[in-house]
Amino acid sequence: GDIVDLYRQEHNCDIGNAFAALYDYFGITIDGAESRTEPRQLAQGINVSPTTENAPESRTEAAESTADYTAYYDICKSYINSDAARQYLNLRGISEETAAAFWLGYDPEADPANAPGAMGNQYKPHPAPRVIIPFDKSHYMGRRIDGKQEYKKMNSKGVGLPPFNFKALYNASEWPIFITEGVFDALSVIEVGRTAIALNGTNGRQKLIEALKKKRPRSVLIIALDNDPSKIDENGKEIGKAGQKAAAALAKELRELGVPFLQANISGQYKDANEALVNNRVAFIEAVKAAELEAMELYQSFQPIQAVCASDYMSRGVYEKDIAYFRQYKDRKTGMHPNIDRHLTLYPGLAALGGASSLGKTTFAVNLIDHLLENGETVLYFSLEQLPIEIITKSLARRMASLDPFTRLTNTEIKNGATSPELEAIKKEYAKQAQNYRIITGSFRTTAADIVAYVERYRNENGGDSCKPIVIIDYLQLIAPPSGFKGGIREYTDENIKALKDMQKRNGLFVLMISNFNRSSNYEPVSYESFKETSMIEYTCDYIWGLQLAILDAENSDFYTITGPKGGRTERPIDQKRKLINEAQDATPKKVEFVSLKNRNGKQFFKAFFDYYPKYDCYIAIEQDNTAATKGGKRPF
Repeated sequence: GDIVDLYRQEHNCDIGNAFAALYDYFGITIDGAESRTEPRQLAQGINVSPTTENAPESRTEAAESTADYTAYYDICKSYINSDAARQYLNLRGISEETAAAFWLGYDPEADPANAPGAMGNQYKPHPAPRVIIPFDKSHYMGRRIDGKQEYKKMNSKGVGLPPFNFKALYNASEWPIFITEGVFDALSVIEVGRTAIALNGTNGRQKLIEALKKKRPRSVLIIALDNDPSKIDENGKEIGKAGQKAAAALAKELRELGVPFLQANISGQYKDANEALVNNRVAFIEAVKAAELEAMELYQSFQPIQAVCASDYMSRGVYEKDIAYFRQYKDRKTGMHPNIDRHLTLYPGLAALGGASSLGKTTFAVNLIDHLLENGETVLYFSLEQLPIEIITKSLARRMASLDPFTRLTNTEIKNGATSPELEAIKKEYAKQAQNYRIITGSFRTTAADIVAYVERYRNENGGDSCKPIVIIDYLQLIAPPSGFKGGIREYTDENIKALKDMQKRNGLFVLMISNFNRSSNYEPVSYESFKETSMIEYTCDYIWGLQLAILDAENSDFYTITGPKGGRTERPIDQKRKLINEAQDATPKKVEFVSLKNRNGKQFFKAFFDYYPKYDCYIAIEQDNTAATKGGKRPF
């Protein structure tokens, strides 16, 4: 702090008494008519750069101020407790402590445009009672407080203001920084104990971006600009809100720079942060806290390592927020099978679904997507192998078969143009449910970075942190290696899994990767060893599932062994296993088993059985004894 802070602490007095005592000690007079012009007189007499004269007629071009107003600020601080200034700050909800911390002062006849360093061809005096708000030693704003609107906010003419409290950009550590539009918005955030910077227009935004290009902050930035009223064009059409447009422009620049940020409405129903503070201080504090907690989570997800004080975690509301976050997903189920939904909840995490070639992994994923859409979920499906027409006709064929087996059409028939009244009705219903469904087709050059970029861009454009799509990637082995990566398929697959896990954790999503099994798994029950080319799945994923022919069930001893001549059990020969596998593959329906190997949030190992009809891309839940497991025991075939 400064000498005034020291005096207040030593003598336990308010800021007014501290100034009075110190000015008395140093022999400075702060009362009397003659002192009322002292701030203005002092500002007019400050020494500036030799290249800038004080005479108004010499101000012919714009330039950055080289003045040093420190002495002027010091005098103005002594006037901040005058009745007019105190009443104004009280109306704006700003305490004496906040005003003192940022050197706010008062000048009864402030005329910033006549200050040293001001530039301009024509000068007209505009003295008025103003609160003086320092930005740095060479820049300040004079905010008029007599209620008149003429020249309400003034800074030295021709000199652009930097952001207010700009030094906080690199002084803060892990705590987020709020980016507001005006000075009193920033002071309002500071008033409730947080850190804020005010842009004060385009010049401030440009300076912020220039600084970020040179050095990234250690903090997350929270864009909290004004809730300006809509602008209307000449035809009476709404063309957007100024504050929202400015926020979108700033968000675009931060995104391009890779600076972590989020957008938050801390003003609620009010125009700006200061209006929100004045009208409903409690609600404003809660909104600021909520944005801070969200930003802290985002900050932690960007760090290579993290340290969290357990006491802070419990006392600052993070624990309660995390509990509420997980609780909102407690009813998110697959809808695929009663036994799966009995043990499995789709909490945020990274999942892997493996299976042998041609077993129906993509179809299983499409069936899952259909159930999720019916439950109102948003789904981003990355199809690196199949086109949208192949994916959508799978859903249409499944829905037809599930609703009415007598009017069903196969996937192939639908693609060949077959139609019916039932299909047309299903198409209309499907189109309604698929509003929040994106099928993203890639190529063999699609990288994990491409997937991450799309997901995060989609979220930013569709509500930010409130947008929590389920992401499904079909499939892992088709994701290209990172750009410039040197290494084999095992190494780059591990790197891709890490990138997807980082994205999942950073954004709080449920992400499902489909993976091929290795060839040896064709004749063995599902296990961790089944997953192809990587062990990273075992250690990184929160959920690990496998699909296999039901004949491969680990408890089906008749597949793995046969009775020997002397009555003992011996290993069944591979040619016999192959024959049984081929028969199971050709059966209608195929008997398929879902096996859970890992589940962080419930029972780890469990299984469920399905009848799979490839022609209709339809999985039907059954019990292990082959009885129906669907609602009411009905089966469509």
